[in-house]
Amino acid sequence: MKFIASAFRSPVQVGSFIRRPWFKQESERTNSTPTQGALDLTQCFMDVSKLNMPQTKGAGTKAGAGKQGFMSYLGGSVLQKIDTFAFVNHNAKEQAGRHLANDRKRRKQAAPVTAHKGHIAAHQEALHTSVLLQETEQLAQIGSWEYIPAAKNFVCSNYIYQLLNIPQGKKLSNFFSLLPYISADCRATIQESWNKLLLEGGNEMNHEVQLAGSQGSVWIRLKARSIKVGSKLIRIAGIMQDITESKKYEKQLLAAKEKAEQANKVKSEFVSVLSHEIRTPLNAIMGLTHLLLQEESIVDNNKSNLESIHFSSQNMLGLINNTLDFSRIEAGKLELEKINFNLKDLLRDIHRSLLPKALEKNLTFDLTFDLNTPAEVAGDPTKLTQILNNLVCNAIKFTNKGKVNLAVDVVYQSNQDWVLEFKVNDTGMGIPEDRQQLIFESYTQASTAINRQYGGTGLGLSITKKLVDLHKGSIKLTSTPGKGAEFSVYLKFTKPQTSFAAPKGKTAAETQHAGLKGTKILVIDDNPFNQMVATQLLTSWQAEVETANDGVEAVNKIKATSYDLVLMDLYMPLMDGFEAISEIRGRGYQMPIVALTANSSEEEQNRVMALGGNDYLTKPFIPQVLYNKLVKQINDLRVLQ
Repeated sequence: MKFIASAFRSPVQVGSFIRRPWFKQESERTNSTPTQGALDLTQCFMDVSKLNMPQTKGAGTKAGAGKQGFMSYLGGSVLQKIDTFAFVNHNAKEQAGRHLANDRKRRKQAAPVTAHKGHIAAHQEALHTSVLLQETEQLAQIGSWEYIPAAKNFVCSNYIYQLLNIPQGKKLSNFFSLLPYISADCRATIQESWNKLLLEGGNEMNHEVQLAGSQGSVWIRLKARSIKVGSKLIRIAGIMQDITESKKYEKQLLAAKEKAEQANKVKSEFVSVLSHEIRTPLNAIMGLTHLLLQEESIVDNNKSNLESIHFSSQNMLGLINNTLDFSRIEAGKLELEKINFNLKDLLRDIHRSLLPKALEKNLTFDLTFDLNTPAEVAGDPTKLTQILNNLVCNAIKFTNKGKVNLAVDVVYQSNQDWVLEFKVNDTGMGIPEDRQQLIFESYTQASTAINRQYGGTGLGLSITKKLVDLHKGSIKLTSTPGKGAEFSVYLKFTKPQTSFAAPKGKTAAETQHAGLKGTKILVIDDNPFNQMVATQLLTSWQAEVETANDGVEAVNKIKATSYDLVLMDLYMPLMDGFEAISEIRGRGYQMPIVALTANSSEEEQNRVMALGGNDYLTKPFIPQVLYNKLVKQINDLRVLQ
């Protein structure tokens, strides 16, 4: 043993690998007192990191790791262990051993400190990460869980216990132990999703559910996905998130949406009722004025007064139409149609209809065409007319002297379509630069003084802009105050196609109003003035007319008399027009039915056509338009017969 101690010179814990019974026996046998250089058990330490230790497995041996880099041997023969170490003979290399001993001493003192510091740093980092994860879960209100099928091991983060209000000490042992905390109505669905994940190769599940019992006001999102290697399921990872606040906001948004939709519905109904109430008397005014103007015996003064009445009623109708169009555009219920029409004829009609207004103010009103302007195109002639009417009417209204010009130029042409530029310019008051973008907004004019001087609702240009946008076109304004303004509208039109049936032109018979001669027509309307207007118009066209006040009376008259055509109002007491059309068609009567209504609505028109109506006309109507529709229906009927 002296050899072992002196061979290392540095403290060697021989006692840690020498069996104490043997050491005791050896000491008693020598019966000697330790002297200098002898084995002192209290100073025997061995730094195993400085030794070359081949891994031998002697019989009856067992090795165990001591702490801080030291090794102790718990059994076996000490001689066997000593034989495995490559010791340095200090008698031969005493000087080298002394240096080695000093070096080992320094390293022995430094190594445990370094290892201890590294262990503390790693522990602190792990603790910090754990705390950070818990804080993150609290902030995000998300807990995580995992299931490993091979080990049947299910683990949850602490937040899930907190979220589900699970009592302290109770452990979630598997996924199904979550179900009792979830509303009973949702458990079957969640269990089905879990089975798909675990047994049927599903990839993920995602459910928003309420908690059970007293926590029924709490909503959670339960989400999971499977993690596979190839087709083998390795684990299922999931989260549980508190979404109660999101659900509250969602509920509030839905309530606000429903409230807005209800308000919009009420507004639409109000506009519809208002339209009906205004259009009904206006129809009588315009119709009777038209009939009086047809009389040859009328004196010049009365004719001038009637023309003023007719002009004012048309302006009122324009305001009503603008209001209704704006309402429909806002509701997204205005759509473009696509038919073939003669572009040059349409522009000439616009020029012809607005020329009198320009002449009243001693303005020059010109219409010019690009040489390449197509005669016929496919598009929506009604919306184009509305756009150009609004722009030209504004130009005439705000120009006191000089001229107004409407022009069309071809910007682009291909084999399929054209891009056309419509320009309306004037020498009027112009628009200040800071108002040029605002005038396209609803209820906005260039200045407040304009409304007092010229009137108007401020909807014309807003509707024009929305109609241009509906075409996916563009509108541009160039103006200098005091010198005038120019509006440029760019729209695309396709080449005419046979599938886009163009309206038929007027026949000579229609022009002479002879197409309805001898035709038996039933007029159904609860308003006596409308009955009077319709009766006088139809009689002037040589038709035979009878009237009914509501749908019930109309059905009874149709049972008793054969009619060639029915002209029916839609809103009446007892039985309205919709019910009457359905009743007439249900009884097998096939005569044409043209609906008359004061409401301008595409939904209403579609409903009439679906019930079996043949055509639809909005009051107040232009007499020639009514005549054309009636003649078309009679001619179609004669062809079928």
